[in-house]
Amino acid sequence: MSQPPLDHKVVALLTKDLDDVMKANALLEEREKAAKRIRLVLAGIARQLCMTGEVQAFGSFSNGFKTGTSDLDVVFLGTTGTDNTISVLGKFASLAADLGFENVTKIFSASVPLVKFTDVKSQMEVDFCINNELGVRNSLLLQSYSRCDNRVLLLGRLVKDWAKKHELVGTADGYLNSYAAGLREAPKAAARHGEVQQKAAELGVKVEQGRMDMSSQAGVDKCIKEITPNLMGFIHSAGVLQDAMLPNQTWEKFEAVYDSKHRAALYLHDSLDRFQNPNLQFLWLFSSTSAYGNMGQSNYSASNSFLDALARHRVATGKPCTAIHWGAWGEVGMAANMDEGMRKRVMMGPMPYFSVAQGLQGLEGGLKTGLPEFSVFIVNPPAMFGMIQGDGHPTQRYMRNWTSEWLPTPSPSGYQ
Repeated sequence: MSQPPLDHKVVALLTKDLDDVMKANALLEEREKAAKRIRLVLAGIARQLCMTGEVQAFGSFSNGFKTGTSDLDVVFLGTTGTDNTISVLGKFASLAADLGFENVTKIFSASVPLVKFTDVKSQMEVDFCINNELGVRNSLLLQSYSRCDNRVLLLGRLVKDWAKKHELVGTADGYLNSYAAGLREAPKAAARHGEVQQKAAELGVKVEQGRMDMSSQAGVDKCIKEITPNLMGFIHSAGVLQDAMLPNQTWEKFEAVYDSKHRAALYLHDSLDRFQNPNLQFLWLFSSTSAYGNMGQSNYSASNSFLDALARHRVATGKPCTAIHWGAWGEVGMAANMDEGMRKRVMMGPMPYFSVAQGLQGLEGGLKTGLPEFSVFIVNPPAMFGMIQGDGHPTQRYMRNWTSEWLPTPSPSGYQ
């Protein structure tokens, strides 16, 4: 059976990628020396914080997949005392800036919380985390595969470099690293993006996929500058939850929520002021009904309140902006993974989940008002008024009579 002809363009691109990898390998010796120095500095910080354990490299620098452009993944394995992981990472971030590192960024929303920074001397990017034992074991597994067959090493380097070059992955976004996601997630992402492109094309809209770093003013400026002056709308929907009752709240948890919510919005606001886009029609900030107060969400409530204030400020100065206080979506996100018992309890509560159709209907209605902020949620009146008034209160008796006459009794599956 004859083999299909090779696509010479594809072969040429793969050859170029492989050549780039081989050229980068020439820098390996210098980067290995830099990696050793960086580990010693981080070990010194750990001792300064009275942590017991060791600092070691994992990922590319331990499994053999490293190239001349590889980042350095470093993990502390041991005990951190009474502080939790996020608190310790916050202390590392504070000390790193004085010890030869720059661009220090705290990424506590990733699947494994970490601190990113750049070594000034070598310009090597470093990801530092704590007790990521799975990452260490996976690195050893890949190292074993490479020892069994050297072709695994060559292929792994090529795939890793290709996935990174095309920005298909990033653990800071909560996704898999380049070893797995480059082959596992890319086809799925491409398919989803293709569906969006097709639907948009039917409406006469061109959709392009890209990445934007919202963790710094420089990252936001870079993206907005590239789009200017063609930006017509922006939806800021990022958010991180770090819920805890007040005795267990920490400033590091506040920082994690603030970075993804209102600080990113403030960077965007500043950038839009400096890069003029005359056709900008809307800026939507996804806030939450937690701005009114919600148990265990003092940090989330505060950050969303800032979004609301920013929306009012922009509208007052003649700039487009709308803050949307979302209630609880019921068909996507965390609610989709709840067991039936939990869903029933929530649906019988004062503010039950709403469907996607109800959420979009609320969004459309709110936008028509032209207000700088509005809320989208549904209420279970008997449960709500039962919480704020006693049974003997005249208002409670009136509301109970009114709801019994005009509204159906909540069913076991929830209030409709």
